[in-house]
Amino acid sequence: SQYYCNISLFLLLVLLSLSSTAAALAATTYRFRHKTVIIPHDDKKDRGGEDAAATSSDFLIVADGVGGWARHGVNPGLFSKLLVDTILKFGQELQDEEEQEKDLSSSSFLTDVVDRANHYTATKHLGSATCTTLQLVVDEKEQPLLRTLNVGDSGYSIHRYNATTEALDVVF
Repeated sequence: SQYYCNISLFLLLVLLSLSSTAAALAATTYRFRHKTVIIPHDDKKDRGGEDAAATSSDFLIVADGVGGWARHGVNPGLFSKLLVDTILKFGQELQDEEEQEKDLSSSSFLTDVVDRANHYTATKHLGSATCTTLQLVVDEKEQPLLRTLNVGDSGYSIHRYNATTEALDVVF
């Protein structure tokens, strides 16, 4: 009998407000604190798995390569790994340009980044992937803003630590 194993990727997102010096009093810095661990299914270890993640202090990207490509001799992990790396690279490059133009409110920013990265990746590897991309920016009022984009059936949730119950409450 044939069975399917769902692999879930979890990233615990922690938004930190840092302040340590007099300079920090003038401007608060927001960033992701992150750690990524991907454990491929035993049947997929020989090709490195199908999932990928790329992270920085302001981007979190997770892709789940479509395993059906393996039946056609294609390694789905190659596509998902290049996709997340390219999203991170393009995102950081375009973010620098956007900051110079002071247009931090662009709602299409992540869509443009992921679209460009997907087209680039498709020229290098055959395959496809579902993907979740999160970006932390600071708006014109110096408030943190979380941009998100889901492609396919990917998703995410946001949790906040509750000191009273010492548990993580689901916010979104």
